[in-house]
Amino acid sequence: MVKLFLLRHIKSQWNAENRFTGWVDVPLNESEVYDAKLLADKTINRHKINKVYCSGLFRNMDTVSRIFEYGNKKYPTFCHLDGGKMQKWGKYDYSGENDVQVFVSEKLNERHYGKLQGINKDIAMQEYGKDKVQLWRRSY
Repeated sequence: MVKLFLLRHIKSQWNAENRFTGWVDVPLNESEVYDAKLLADKTINRHKINKVYCSGLFRNMDTVSRIFEYGNKKYPTFCHLDGGKMQKWGKYDYSGENDVQVFVSEKLNERHYGKLQGINKDIAMQEYGKDKVQLWRRSY
């Protein structure tokens, strides 16, 4: 039976600071990276993972790498899908028994918050109102 696991990246530094992140490439919050071991124990150490899909944001690729650090002796190899030199030059025969393909695409990025990126969410609520900020954060 095929299983699909949907994971969010480990908490980023801006998540910890309650800031809108969007497409800004910020690192993971180092105090939260212990979650990678928990995620590995719940996913790759219990199930055979054949493929992974993630966004092109560093925090997502870093989360994948850290999960596999605690994993089952396999390691991620990143394959970029959005064109450009990373896709063209990164071609590789993924036949290695220890390789797990990670398909990277910006189409999986979280929403772009525009001018809100970097702003503390509490300050945005004071300026624009709680309902408006919730609408921006949770609507499509």
